Amino acid sequence: MTSFDLKTEIKASPAQLHYADTLFYGALLGFVMMLITYALYVFGILEPSTGEVVEWKTHRTLMGLLLFIAIGIMAGMFGL
Repeated sequence: MTSFDLKTEIKASPAQLHYADTLFYGALLGFVMMLITYALYVFGILEPSTGEVVEWKTHRTLMGLLLFIAIGIMAGMFGL
């Protein structure tokens, strides 16, 4: 068995590098926004909630589940 260095063996295309940069900066932006909103919450500038209770219940759950399964099967059949 021969060992090799992955950094010298694997070459990424410019499109792959651009995609990786897009993912990196998107994740960085999300992390910075999370830190900013956390700081606003800690310093009392942003309130966590109003304390209001919202009445909510599910409806059409069975139909939605069946449609989700059907769409998943069709997407799998056609490679989507």
